[in-house]
Amino acid sequence: MTPPGELPPPPVSRIQVPIWVSMEDLRSLADRGIPSEMTGSGPIREGAFRGIGRYRVQRQGDVAVIARDGRLTLSVPARFQAQVTGSGEVLGISIPVSVSAQGSPVIGLSTRPRVDRDWRVAPDLKVWVQWREPPRAEILGVSMTFQGAADRFVEDTVRRRRGEMEAWIDRELGLKGLIEERWRELQEPVALSEDPPLWLMVSPLSIRVPPVEVTPRGVLLDVTIGARVGITTDLPASRDLTPLPSPEEGGSDGGGFRIQAAATLGYQAMNRILNRELAGRSIPLGGRGSVKISGVEVRPNGEALTLAVQLEASEGPWFLPRRIQGTGYVTGVPRWDRESRTIRIEEVDFDPGTIRGLARAASWVIRPELLKALEASAVFPMGERLEELERSLDAMLRDRSIGGEVRIDGSVRRVTLDSVSVTRDGLVLLLMLEGDATLRWVPR
Repeated sequence: MTPPGELPPPPVSRIQVPIWVSMEDLRSLADRGIPSEMTGSGPIREGAFRGIGRYRVQRQGDVAVIARDGRLTLSVPARFQAQVTGSGEVLGISIPVSVSAQGSPVIGLSTRPRVDRDWRVAPDLKVWVQWREPPRAEILGVSMTFQGAADRFVEDTVRRRRGEMEAWIDRELGLKGLIEERWRELQEPVALSEDPPLWLMVSPLSIRVPPVEVTPRGVLLDVTIGARVGITTDLPASRDLTPLPSPEEGGSDGGGFRIQAAATLGYQAMNRILNRELAGRSIPLGGRGSVKISGVEVRPNGEALTLAVQLEASEGPWFLPRRIQGTGYVTGVPRWDRESRTIRIEEVDFDPGTIRGLARAASWVIRPELLKALEASAVFPMGERLEELERSLDAMLRDRSIGGEVRIDGSVRRVTLDSVSVTRDGLVLLLMLEGDATLRWVPR
């Protein structure tokens, strides 16, 4: 027999997975992360006054989160208190002063997060202060504002704590751990059906992360995974997992996923189907008796298949029959029938060696009835399998938790079969899967 051809690996499919964090979830994150109080002190120079201010800033009310100019803006209403001590100068005389001042600022934080090469979230925080009521006090009969000193205190305090806040945001989002866990899970075989057994196998190769997009609905990270996808009837005993690579920079490929998957219909599964149809069956040979098929085994033969058919027959008079047992080899070409959604073995004929052997031993067995019976039974319906595959994948994508605070939601639009090829391990079916999937981060 001719050895089967070696197929190249399946093409790299692109799976686009938008990861969403909604505005409501961002507000929840901000509520947990923004401190309820900041305290500190600093020098004050306002007009003729020189002194030290001791400050307390307390959150007052809910945090507002909006998208503005491509950045995420958080507004935090607060209460500002200052205890000011120092001295003021009147007519050249320095007079000790101790006063209190209060004000109502709105502290703003703006960010456009990005993902670095180590999968850390870098928020790139900027801070600003807007006063609804600036802090004022009367010193030696003069009304003075401490807004400049208060601005510097708030901005300097936030800047000093920016590294701590950015590290907290990165820990809270846990993007690297989330992506690593999903990357590992992606490589675990997924059972699609039991009869025949079908397994979805994914070998991810790369992951591309474009700039984070800030929208009125929330923050979008449009991840694109490059992977080779296969569907097989034979589950491998073990496989080496690909570690998570660094993210590649680049733009989005557009919504949804379009996967080209090489599905393998193994010879064991084909043999089970054929023997269920043929084993033990007697084929009438047009007035020349009959031949019984005791078993069938499919083998690869170049771009075709060979069916090793175990035959039992008898010839001669009924009172002195001669029993014949042997193996007949029949060749055929597998073809995909789009209309009936079946794989059929066509152009069925006896192998030349079998014809020579049977011509010597039992030429009457070489009958078209036997070939017709084999061709009629060598049909592998795939329509129901494709529908089952579509339903299984669709169910996998429907709104469900995939660990921690992450949910996946999506659907499969279409599963089609493009072509059939013969390989050493079975028939390789090139499938096309199309659909949509979205990951959402939902904090507890």
